[in-house]
Amino acid sequence: MFPKSAFDFDEGGQHGSEALMKRYIGLVRDTWWLWIVMFGGGLIAGYFQPIFFTSIPIILFAFLYFGLMRYDAEGELTPFDQEEKH
Repeated sequence: MFPKSAFDFDEGGQHGSEALMKRYIGLVRDTWWLWIVMFGGGLIAGYFQPIFFTSIPIILFAFLYFGLMRYDAEGELTPFDQEEKH
């Protein structure tokens, strides 16, 4: 009836915050090099033009978004054409 929060238990008895963390671990496992390049690029560009330091919070938001939307509770990448099962 109501949407689950991150702190509810899912069907497998796994705590919601643990499932949420597995999403981000899966994202880091698959794309760690990309986040280092983007973060480092933002720092280097920010050294020359301080306005580019604003890219760092944008990168962090993108990381959180992709981890939440593209990875399932087990930390596996969800294909575009497959809906998450509730």
